[in-house]
Amino acid sequence: MSRCLAVTEFFVRDHDRLDCLLEAAYYADDIDRSQALFAAFRFGLERHMDWEEQLLFPLFEQKTGWIDVGPTAGMVAEHKQIRQLLAVMAQYDFPVHAPEAKKLQSILACHNSREERIVYPSIDDDCTEVEIKTLLAQLYDNLAVADDLYLVM
Repeated sequence: MSRCLAVTEFFVRDHDRLDCLLEAAYYADDIDRSQALFAAFRFGLERHMDWEEQLLFPLFEQKTGWIDVGPTAGMVAEHKQIRQLLAVMAQYDFPVHAPEAKKLQSILACHNSREERIVYPSIDDDCTEVEIKTLLAQLYDNLAVADDLYLVM
């Protein structure tokens, strides 16, 4: 299995994987299946946001000089809102059909687009090859064996 060579590729693949999980949860006709898919989506999205907040955003801020301002400050605020929506949705029998689901999808669409246009390419452009390889190694080291979808999507 080939690994990503760029930060943008890694995170866009993860966005795509998460979108597929959410869509599958939406169309699941069995409550247990829908809940399991939503749980996988929630776990993956929360881990994705943790990676950004702990690894990616600090590197972006270091490279741009925009410490606690600029796009990452707004994205961290959105992450908080996303986590709150996920927690509320998890209390429903069919979480993806909760009233909060539309709001979550709307936030994620705009949020992911900004990350994919601004933050990820900036990291790929402004970091050295060694910095990118180090970051990607940290991300891959954090993946569980069961996360082989990251490698094939």
